[in-house]
Amino acid sequence: PSRPVRAVRVDGHRPNRQNNGMHAIVWNERFSVGVPAMDEQHKRLISLINALRTSCDTGIAFDTIMGMFDYAAVHFQAEESLLRKAGYSELPAQVREHRLFLDKAVTFSRQNLGDPRTCEDIVVFLRTWLLNHILQEDMKYKRCIPEQLVDGAGEFLETPLDGGH
Repeated sequence: PSRPVRAVRVDGHRPNRQNNGMHAIVWNERFSVGVPAMDEQHKRLISLINALRTSCDTGIAFDTIMGMFDYAAVHFQAEESLLRKAGYSELPAQVREHRLFLDKAVTFSRQNLGDPRTCEDIVVFLRTWLLNHILQEDMKYKRCIPEQLVDGAGEFLETPLDGGH
């Protein structure tokens, strides 16, 4: 049997049954990639994960998880478009990471979300993946985006920042 994964304490709240022992992710400047449009999308992804940690009931969890994966796909498209325009040399690795995430999303969508352990596994995966991805992979491009693209990065958004929700 696998050992439970402990969430990183990020907001000072004690774990309880309502939040599956998970702490909310609280946005701070260390998450900023220096591109306001991407930061706003990252904030939205964090908000969706935070909502999921308190709603592992079957219907709500399914809708939230699918919304999270849909929004992640929109974000990945926008981010890849920005990086392509900037001539970012590590774009292929970034695309690969995004595809692996979306493949995992498909795998999760086929699981029984009525099982609280499955829901918790998904929340742990999402938290861990997103935080690691932002703080490691996305930070690599922070200084590689030309100023004119930073200011105009919103043009890479084909849908509203809230994903239309």
